[in-house]
This record gives sequence, C-alpha cells and structure tokens, in this order.
Amino acid sequence: MPAHVPEYRWTYVIFAVFLIIDSLMAVRVFQRLIVKNMPISPDGPVFFVLLLGLQILLIWLFARLRQVISHNQQLQHTYKQELDLAQQLMESTDIGLTVMDENGRFVYVNHAFEQLVGRTSSEILNRTPLDFVDRQSVSSDPRLVPATLEQWSGQHLDLRLRLLRPDGQTVDVLLTGKPRHHDGRVVGKIASFIPLPRSGSAG
Repeated sequence: MPAHVPEYRWTYVIFAVFLIIDSLMAVRVFQRLIVKNMPISPDGPVFFVLLLGLQILLIWLFARLRQVISHNQQLQHTYKQELDLAQQLMESTDIGLTVMDENGRFVYVNHAFEQLVGRTSSEILNRTPLDFVDRQSVSSDPRLVPATLEQWSGQHLDLRLRLLRPDGQTVDVLLTGKPRHHDGRVVGKIASFIPLPRSGSAG
C-alpha cells in the first residue's frame, strides 16, 4: 500500500479525523440514550442527521480510498511489466544500449555493451564513454573523433569511435545518441553502440 505518497497521507489523516469525530458522536449518543437514559434533546434530530451524514461520508471516503489505492497498484503492476519487457528487449540485442545522466555518465548499460568494452556494469556505471575510448588510434583514423563526444550537449549524434578493452584489443563502433527528456527538459542521453567491421589492422 503506497502510504508514502503525500496525497495518500492526507487522505489517511482526513479519514482518521472523520472516524474519530464519528466515534465521539456515537459514544455521546450511547451515553445519553443507554447509560444515562436521558430524553432526546431539542437538537437531537439535527444531531442524528449529522451523525448519519458523517457515517455516509465515511463509507464514501473509505470506498474512494480503496478505489484509488487499487488503481495505483494496477498502474504500478503495469509499469513493472512494461519495464521488465523493455529491459528484456534491451538485453536481447547485440547492440550496446546505454542510458546516461545529464553529466554524460552511464546509469544503465546492457550486457552487449559490457561485452564491447570487456567490463562489468559495476566497472562502467558512473563513468563516461570517453573513459573507454582508444585515444591513441584517433590519429590513424580521422573518422574516430572523441573530441566531438566531449562537446556533445545532448543533441542527436552519430559518431565513429574505437573502444579500448582491458586486454588491449579495440572495437570500432558507431555511436548513435539522442537526448533523454523528462517533464519537458533534457535529463540525460540515450546512446547505442553498434559494432562496425574492422577495415584495417587492430589498434
């Protein structure tokens, strides 16, 4: 139950307040009519109408609260299913798929990208693509331009890079990136690393 959501907290508070008031009013009626055997006062009908109205309000509020919580749980379940599906799709491709934050640091990489750079996700996350670029090979192939990556502001990008693995081997890739938006602003980047056939000797 999502009690941590502020909207639900206020709903619970309001429901609890009405429940306390309703309980106090019911106790008062019980004391007057049953315990003290007191006659109904002139304002009795008004009091009973208020008590009945409060009972109806509590029932409606409880039903509405259950409906909202049930809807929220369904949304969470649907979101989890869609997230699982998206992750399965990202893990089923041979293309390296990555998500970066607004500072260009990896926050998600799929298994294919791990294989491209020869590292585990724990060794990749919070680092940038430049940490895995073979800078020494740039002079031999002007199409490999990491300087462009350094200046990447988040706009659409197509760039050839040569990645350097820990064992010294290099992998030519085509980096295709685009901005990642949330609430109308850029919050990071989404990039794919597509392996390219080597047109020369290994770096």
